[in-house]
Amino acid sequence: MRAARADKRKTKKRRRKDEEKTKKRRRKDEEKTKKRRRKDEQRTNKGRTKDEQRTKKRRRKDEQRTNKGRTKDEQKTNKRRTKDEQ
Repeated sequence: MRAARADKRKTKKRRRKDEEKTKKRRRKDEEKTKKRRRKDEQRTNKGRTKDEQRTKKRRRKDEQRTNKGRTKDEQKTNKRRTKDEQ
């Protein structure tokens, strides 16, 4: 009985440690992805003016707004059209 109780206690302790480790790992992964996103954004924005940086976001938002209620094929043609304009 005593051994079983001690074993149960150890497994609880081990499980708690594992949970803490996974939390830490998850937090680190999230931080890394945030940094990566920021770097990607900086890389794409290099050599562009502030206005050009904003237009990219605006274009994406406009595209989402205009695609409401359209078929997939129509949405694709819209994307193609914006690429051709560039």
